[in-house]
Amino acid sequence: MRFPVGVYSAASIHLRSNVRLLLDAQAVIAGAADGYDQPEPNPFDRFQDFGHSHFHNALLWGENIENFAIIGGRIDGSHLVEDDAAPGKGDKIIA
Repeated sequence: MRFPVGVYSAASIHLRSNVRLLLDAQAVIAGAADGYDQPEPNPFDRFQDFGHSHFHNALLWGENIENFAIIGGRIDGSHLVEDDAAPGKGDKIIA
């Protein structure tokens, strides 16, 4: 998938196997202020902080993927939160 020059606001991009994100040199995928997936259930989250227990509320996330790449451009997580993410908010760039 190719991204020409521009800024692309996004939340919870679901990564898949055998995909390359080709970003032109001036292309930016920017974390949106809200709209992220809900955190997935994790029976162990009471033993560690929220960010280490949940991954679906990341800007880009995938499970059991292979042969994936991000080439060029820039990923900007400026709207991600640094504390426990409230519903609709994101707290990781890539998971």
